[in-house]
Amino acid sequence: MDEQTIESTRVQKPGSPMVVAIAGWILPGMGYVVLGQTWRGVVAGTTILLLILMGIFIGGIRVIELPGFDNAGKRVVVPGTDQWVLTARPVPTLMEEIWFMPQLLNGPVTLLAGRQSLALTRSGSAMKMHGRLDDIGILYVAIAGVLNLIIIIDSAHRASKASLSETEQN
Repeated sequence: MDEQTIESTRVQKPGSPMVVAIAGWILPGMGYVVLGQTWRGVVAGTTILLLILMGIFIGGIRVIELPGFDNAGKRVVVPGTDQWVLTARPVPTLMEEIWFMPQLLNGPVTLLAGRQSLALTRSGSAMKMHGRLDDIGILYVAIAGVLNLIIIIDSAHRASKASLSETEQN
């Protein structure tokens, strides 16, 4: 048997669509890698990570603003209480930072960058930019999140098709 025949007879066991989706959220492109489509996963993941980095380079690390924190990087509390505004009024607080929702679709990368943004803000090393560069940077990171969502949906769909064809064969 030649190598091409051996390669074509190997069957990649598909992952669960939920596992593939979670893997794709944790690390962009990883859903494809779980499915055995390594090259597709590397290209997709690299594209998303480059978009995030470009957004940060264009607008600074403060393009990722975690909801519930002020411009100094401190928690915002409900006046007259010690309750954090994000736990007291989550929906209005998230609506004030609406761009964070698509940015969050990039997975833990956004949370790590947001944590770094807060740390640099508290130390005085990073300031929030105002104007077009900030808007462009925010938009780049948000577009990366929406693109990652599309990739997550596609990889989960491919996983469900692969698991359906496997059950039909049995």
